[in-house]
Formats: sequence, C-alpha cells, structure tokens
Amino acid sequence: MTPIEEIKSKIDIVDFVGQTVKLRRSGKSYTGFCPFHANTKTPSFYVFPDTQSWHCFGACGTGGDVFNFVMKRENVEFGEALKMLAERAGVQLSERSPRDALEDERVRRLREITEATARYWHNLLINSEVARGVRNYLTNREISEQSIVNFQLGYAPESWDALSKYLLSRGYQPKDIHDAGLTSERDGGGYYDRFRNRLMFPIRDIKGQTIGFGARALDELQQPKYLNSPQSLLFDKSAVLYGVDLAKEAIRAHGVAVIVEGYADALMAHQCGFKNVVASMGTALTEMQLRTLQRLAKKFILALDADVAGLLAMQRGLDVAQRTLDRESAPVLAADLKTLEDRLKIDIRVAVLPSGYDPDDLLREDLSAWQSMLDSALPVVDYLIQIVTAPLDLSSAKGKAEAARSLVPLIQKMADPVERSHYLQGLARRLRVDERALLETNTRAPAAPSVRTRGAKTALAPASEKVAFSLEDYCLALLLRHPSELSNLERLGLQSEDFTQSENRQIFELLKSWLDYEGSEPVPDLRDALEAVLFGRYEYLVAYGAQYEPINVDEIERAALRLRERVLKQQIERLRFLEEESQRANELDEMQDYRQRIALSTEQLNWTQAAISARSMAGRAQRAAATREKAV
Repeated sequence: MTPIEEIKSKIDIVDFVGQTVKLRRSGKSYTGFCPFHANTKTPSFYVFPDTQSWHCFGACGTGGDVFNFVMKRENVEFGEALKMLAERAGVQLSERSPRDALEDERVRRLREITEATARYWHNLLINSEVARGVRNYLTNREISEQSIVNFQLGYAPESWDALSKYLLSRGYQPKDIHDAGLTSERDGGGYYDRFRNRLMFPIRDIKGQTIGFGARALDELQQPKYLNSPQSLLFDKSAVLYGVDLAKEAIRAHGVAVIVEGYADALMAHQCGFKNVVASMGTALTEMQLRTLQRLAKKFILALDADVAGLLAMQRGLDVAQRTLDRESAPVLAADLKTLEDRLKIDIRVAVLPSGYDPDDLLREDLSAWQSMLDSALPVVDYLIQIVTAPLDLSSAKGKAEAARSLVPLIQKMADPVERSHYLQGLARRLRVDERALLETNTRAPAAPSVRTRGAKTALAPASEKVAFSLEDYCLALLLRHPSELSNLERLGLQSEDFTQSENRQIFELLKSWLDYEGSEPVPDLRDALEAVLFGRYEYLVAYGAQYEPINVDEIERAALRLRERVLKQQIERLRFLEEESQRANELDEMQDYRQRIALSTEQLNWTQAAISARSMAGRAQRAAATREKAV
C-alpha cells in the first residue's frame, strides 16, 4: 500500500470535510454549502462516500478527492497537502527507492494472477461437469445463483496441478503463482496446487479487488475443513473483512455494521436482505479491521456463534477494539476483562445467538428471529457482566467477591461518571451488596473470566488484476505512452477535473504543462518533477500502458471519450437533483440556471456518445479489413 493509499484508507472524506462544512445526508451522498464561493441558497457542494470524492456544482464547478480539497482550502500544492494529511493520518512519508518500484510491480503481477484465478474457479463452478456435485451442495444450502455470482464463488478441482497449468498457459511464472499463495512447495522441488476439491470464496478488499481466498473442504474427511490463503504481499487476514466491498454502502446507509464469523454467514445475510453484514473469517477482530469499519459506521453489532469458542473470540475482539478505536479523551483500559465503554466514539453491541444456531442457520430458518436478535443486542458492558456472573453462585459470599473483583476495576475505569454510577448501582443490586462495599474492592487487575463447557473448542487466534483498472488509469496510461495525442484529447473535452484521483490528476497536469511550455517529444521521465510519493503511481501507469502496444489513435481517443461520457452522466444526474431542490425551495433563478447547465451537459454528452460510436465503427472496420488481409 502506497502512502497515498494508506492516507485515504485512514481518512474518511465525509468526516474530514464535515469538520469545516456542515453536511447533511442526501441519498447516498452528503450535501452542504460550498466553502469556496458565496453559496447561501440551494446547497451545491456534494461529498460522495462511495468514491471518497467531492464536487461543487455551483460557481466552482470542480472537485476531486481529499487531497484536492485540502489543496483548494489551504491554497497549497500537492506536496504540502500530502504532508498535512500524512501527519493527520499518522503515515510516515519516505522517498521511494528502486526497490519500492520493484515491489509495486510484484504486487501488480500478483493481483493479475489472483483475479485470473478467481475467474477460472468461478467459471468451473458455473459451467463444468466436475462441479455438478458442488452446485447441488450449494442448492441444498439454499445459496442462490445470484449470490454465487455476487460473491464470485468458485470450485478448485481435485487436482494437484489444474490451476498451475491454467496460469502457466497464460504466461505467469511458477514463483509468482506461489507468491500469490496459490501453490505449495514440494519437498523435492517444484510446486503443487494449494487448494484442491474445495468450495472457493474469493476475499476482496474494500475496493473490490481480489486479494486472497477462503476454501471449504467438500470431503468431510479432508482436513482442515477451512483453509485460507497464506500471508502474502496481497493478503493479510488480519486486515480484511469478508464481504466488506459489497457491504460498505449498506453499512454507511444504516450506520450499523454487523460482524459475523463465517463466509456463509455473511453471504446468507446478504442474500436475505441484510447487506450491512461482514465476516471476520473465524478470527478475533483486529485493529485494521476495526479501523476500516469505523470509517463506515458508528455502531457495531457482534453476532458470533453462541458456543464457547465464539464467546472467547468475541472477548478477544473486544479487547483489540478497546485498544484501537478513537476515544474522546479517556485513557485505554488495561483490565483483562474486555470492555469498550471507555468513551469510544462508537456504540458496540453484542447479539447473543440462540443456543445451537449460527447466523447462517438462523437466517435460513427465521428472519424475524434474526432481526429481533439484532434489535435486542446488549451494550458490551452489560454483556460482559452477564457472562462473568453467569457461572458464579451469586448467593454465596465467594461468588459475590469473585464477581466484584472482576467487574469493579472495569467499571471504575470508565470515563463517564454517570455511566460509572449506573453500572456500580446495577452491580450492587445484582450482588445484593452495599455500593460502598463495592468501592472498597481490591482493584488489582483481575484474571480473565473463565467460560468452561465440556468439549469446548479452542478459539482461533488472529493471524498477525488482471487488476480491475479504472477508466481514468487506462486513459492516463495510454497518454503517457502517446503524449502527442494530448492536444487532440483536449479538443475532445478532456480536462484535469475528469481525473478524480489526486495522484492521476497531478501526473496529467504535469504532462500537460511539460508539453505546453517545453513542447518537446518524447516527453522525458517525469519523475524528476514529481513528488517522490507519486513515483510508484507513475511507474505503474507506464508499465500498464506498455501492455497495450501497439495501439491506434482511435482507441486512445475512445478511452478519453468514455471518461468524458462518465463524467457528463454524473454531472447531469447531480444537476437534475439540484434543479429539483431549487424548485422545491422556490429558487426560480437557480432552477433556471441548473436547467441551462443540464441542457449544455446533455448536448456535450450526445456529441461525446456519437464520437464514441463513430470510433467504435471505425475500429470494427479496421479489424475486419485486417482479418480479410490475413485470410488472403
């Protein structure tokens, strides 16, 4: 992960902009009055959490990501905005070395391999005869065809080298396949497929890029039952939540993230309409997972299995969250008991599943029971008091003393005095002792509460593309290979604001300024004029563009036109919303202005789409002519 990507992962644009602009929710976006120009009637400034971007549809007519916002607000260049945001996010900036560039290239290759593997296994599951039994298994589990597609489920055949042969045939190297976590090394040398005869669950990051796999054994004798990708440059089990790419919009919309343990639990929740559910993949929650969710919601509900392993995993997860999440001012609790009521800026609840059920079972059997369970989720301190006192004999002096030794230190360290008083009073009533006696309890750190059940399982400990390239990446990569086409693309309407990612915009503007002022070709290596933190992005784009050689002018223009088409469609959609808002507010002058801008943007869109069509027809004609020439 580059410093820029790390900064973006740690700073949510809605929270950041909301510190200086009063925002209100408007559908999937947020709106307010633009901070960069006079705007006191209909709000024209929009923040889009799904793309982590902003745009002003008023006098500014510009937008971008969090870097562009800081550059405009503070009137600074990209490098200064980078330093400011890095300091805020706690990200260490350092110059990139040639070794860093090689590492970026390795990551790119591994992503290509992982994406290709996900497609290969998915195609086998959907179409191959050998996967008929797996399809029947999914049908019996009531997993729908749409869910299979949405989660890109796959089948790894019972073969030692089927995947390896497929990837090798596509030009990938054995070492890279191994580094992607897809093969294991033989004792005598060479590799064999890591996943065999398993139902495959691609694990994707929040952007939807496949970074690893989870696998369920299809033979009951096969061990282990669940197998994950090993730690790699791409995959860190402690840093990702299964289904977060599909759940993020629903989590933000609901303001609640529901966390389950297993892949099937999360998948079935989505299938049943509960799309704000993610899975921790059977491990305790980790710092990186919680920070990802904290960007999306202010309330968590932990809905883990009601067996002992689930309870212990839940407690470990709460312990991590206690140390991790942002606090208003209170110190970190050091007690072994797992509590998060340390003045967190987030509400964490625990949903207790019925005995003998996991989320998958409950969802398939009784949706109302699932919803009721979520609605009745306990505040975390109440839950912890419940599980600590449950195995104790509270009618005995010994039982009361043990409960007090475990719980009073926890309560005394709570930051809010009203909360402290509430829980002390409640515990005193529960133990039937005087509150003053509780306050005299020895406050040494208690031992972790024991939860014993015959035959209990041991809880698991946490594990410490082709990439889905964006359209703007593709367009910019081609431009860096063929800069002479830039003047033609500007004639077609391409401008720096069409690039929503600040790093892409910086490289585009540098390329443009070189051609404007130096006028020389070929354009030299631009790294001398770039911030060091942008080296990786620049090298990635150059390497990416090289994959598409040779390429004709029509394709370069078509890429730019498609980018313009996307921007214009977004503009029209948002301008129509502003037109309706101004009409409701009876702001007739602004309404008329928006209508005129919609008409102008629609005219530009129609021209752009006609230009795309013309170039597509020309491309088809050229390919047909080339085919005829080869035939002759």
